[in-house]
Amino acid sequence: QYPVDIIDIHGLNGHPFNTWTHENGTLWLRDLLPGHLPGCRVYTYGYPSDVFSKS
Repeated sequence: QYPVDIIDIHGLNGHPFNTWTHENGTLWLRDLLPGHLPGCRVYTYGYPSDVFSKS
């Protein structure tokens, strides 16, 4: 059993991983959060979020 589930959803023009990644490459959901919430499960949801079409 896990104490908490965390579901991350990026915003418009976002990306399921880049949104949560610092410029130094640290993906804080993966690299930092579990140290503060041991045993947590982290889910990242991605979807097409471009505001304007590139075509």
